Amino acid sequence: MSVKPGQAPGPDSGLTPHSFYQELGIQLGMRPPYQRSAAKRLVHEALMERYEVHGKIPVVIVDEAHLLSPTMLEEVRFVTNFEMDSFSPMALILSGQPELRRILRLQAFAAIDQRIQVRFHLGGLTHEETKGYIAHHLRVAGVGHPVFTDEAIGLIHKFTAGIARRINNLCTTCLLAAYSKGTKLVDDELVKQVAVGEFDLGE
Repeated sequence: MSVKPGQAPGPDSGLTPHSFYQELGIQLGMRPPYQRSAAKRLVHEALMERYEVHGKIPVVIVDEAHLLSPTMLEEVRFVTNFEMDSFSPMALILSGQPELRRILRLQAFAAIDQRIQVRFHLGGLTHEETKGYIAHHLRVAGVGHPVFTDEAIGLIHKFTAGIARRINNLCTTCLLAAYSKGTKLVDDELVKQVAVGEFDLGE
């Protein structure tokens, strides 16, 4: 089960305890009541049933967890506080940008940080991994000829620090820039112009 803060309703599009339990209830196959306390109780009962009767432990993934509000982070502590911490009938995964690590180190969230059993940080790709990553995406798109020069890939790695999302964004913009120029090859000069904002796609 996956929950994203950006998908939740509300004036600030942030995940709230109410919307969190509503979404969990729906994904557990329930029709949760509107009241937060009642929905929370039913979700707890459903999780316990899956654990005790069916021997299953649902995995709940909160994506973009770096966007969680302090109120929602505090609720995470309550969610993981089953049976006085002796066990938990679900596995909760917080997935987010590096900002999430800084937030959890704050004293205000020490109780949550102490409950985290496994931590993993995905670092940037190496130069060779970046080259392979770009080549893979091109193959998936059905492109069988070189599009980025080796020098261009080197600059893409440098400007993006090997972060996949940044690579995607920079490569996409470079391809649009190449199309607007009528060229089928992205070289290092074009990458540099796009990366530093010197290329205007409106030209």
